Amino acid sequence: MRPSPKSSALATLALACLVAATAAGPAAAQAPVLAPEHAAAPPPHVVVAEFLGLTDEQREAWAAIREEARAAIAPLVEELRGQEEALHELLATPDPDPAAVGALVLAIRELRQAIRVEEQEAVAAFLALLDDEQRGKLARLRRAAPLCRVVPAFEALHLLARPY
Repeated sequence: MRPSPKSSALATLALACLVAATAAGPAAAQAPVLAPEHAAAPPPHVVVAEFLGLTDEQREAWAAIREEARAAIAPLVEELRGQEEALHELLATPDPDPAAVGALVLAIRELRQAIRVEEQEAVAAFLALLDDEQRGKLARLRRAAPLCRVVPAFEALHLLARPY
């Protein structure tokens, strides 16, 4: 008998999440497990570094990349907030000047694009730090991520057994 499309999709989801969870290999399996619900999650950069098995040198280089990105993006975000606030104030007036509205919309679009460029450069610099095995782990996780987003909903409804 051939499996139904639903059971095939569920099997694919389970396999993808299993691959994502085990992609870090034996070292990740031996890593300390947080207590469910009540434990504070470690910062995202720590989770990523542990999952990918970054060396101390890679962690230090990545910290510098993140700091450089923060320094480049912070003034852009501040300017973006000011432009968005100015747009909201202008739109709250009884008869906003269309040219001024357009100019602000364009300025906001340019700032968002500049932020995206900085973020993309930081990601590219991070990816350049990785070795082939780490890039493979990240690639597997990227493929599994869309499927794994449904897992918390199933866990919240106690439809999946938790491993503790």
